[in-house]
Amino acid sequence: FPVTIWGGVYVSAAIKNNFTLWGWGLNYYNWQLAQPFSNSDILVPTQIGTDMDWKSISFGAFSTIALKNNNSLWSWGQSNFGELGNGILISQIFFPTQIGSSTDWKEISTGFNFTMAIKNNGTLWSWGLGYSSIPLQNGTSSDWSKISSYGNFNLAIKSNGIVTGK
Repeated sequence: FPVTIWGGVYVSAAIKNNFTLWGWGLNYYNWQLAQPFSNSDILVPTQIGTDMDWKSISFGAFSTIALKNNNSLWSWGQSNFGELGNGILISQIFFPTQIGSSTDWKEISTGFNFTMAIKNNGTLWSWGLGYSSIPLQNGTSSDWSKISSYGNFNLAIKSNGIVTGK
């Protein structure tokens, strides 16, 4: 049984109670489900990789960003605007690949072609369309507590309850 389940525009995923990651949906050209040897829809939950330490996942239009239990950040899929966070504007990653070496990520949320993230120290980071092809800190505040992104819009909440959006 899944511990947590997520839905994206084209795909869905679940993390089982053994911390394995499973996905299903459209996989035919953007590899959001990390199944590069299949160019057809994946109609049943299929394991993504063999790792057993996944914490959360978020889907962009063509990319996937995920956190592991050690708070490391991972991405795969297709990038047209740097949304994979690997420093390359246009690229494809077929399997989960770590973004940098930091292990202090707390929360992630993807929009259509960008990602927002909060680190354990409360700083806010972003990458993809309109930002950068690598995670860059937004401002100097270290009191961000929650983020939510969808489509071309994002919201962030500070620990004092102030909400900001773009």
